[in-house]
Amino acid sequence: VTAGVATTFSRGVLLAWTPAVLVLVSGRVLHPGALARAFVVAATLGAGGLLALQAARTGTTDVELSVIGSRWTRVQPQVPAAGQLAVTDELRIEVAREAWGMFKARPILGHGLGTTEAWRFPESTHNTYLRGAAEEGVPGLFLLPLLIAALVWAGRGRELTTALAYASLLAVLGLFSHNVLEEWPLLLTTAVVGSFAGLPLESEQDA
Repeated sequence: VTAGVATTFSRGVLLAWTPAVLVLVSGRVLHPGALARAFVVAATLGAGGLLALQAARTGTTDVELSVIGSRWTRVQPQVPAAGQLAVTDELRIEVAREAWGMFKARPILGHGLGTTEAWRFPESTHNTYLRGAAEEGVPGLFLLPLLIAALVWAGRGRELTTALAYASLLAVLGLFSHNVLEEWPLLLTTAVVGSFAGLPLESEQDA
């Protein structure tokens, strides 16, 4: 899984994966030796993937080239002009400012579900917390934190470490993605972690 995460070349995903791994290591669910081997595999696959991406630029269709290019661009050094940000970073900052301004304009109930999907920008907020605040106001701002707290509460028995690892991943990923509450893999995993609430507590199992 670490190898798969590494080959996404996504800063947000890598930052979200890090605290989850640290929680698993501290809880002795994941052993440091296994983690070290995983990083070696990830580095090897990543280096091989970069070479493959570069080699695949010839003899491919336009659609394949667009996919390859989107991955290759993520690891290419960007040297913006002095005092300027890269285009993607400028867009993220601009949409964040717009979402925060929407929240301040209507903090109680927000502007409605899906507002940030149909505004003047080509993308939404790149931040689940800001999206919730802009669309649903104060309730939306706390939607993801309350879900995370519920997941931790559900796993407070023998599965607490697993619940904490997943909760930390969601908490950080929400800072970089506005799709945390929409992606099917995340929704299915959330449902599984939420099902921990039906498991007996550690004290009950010992009894």
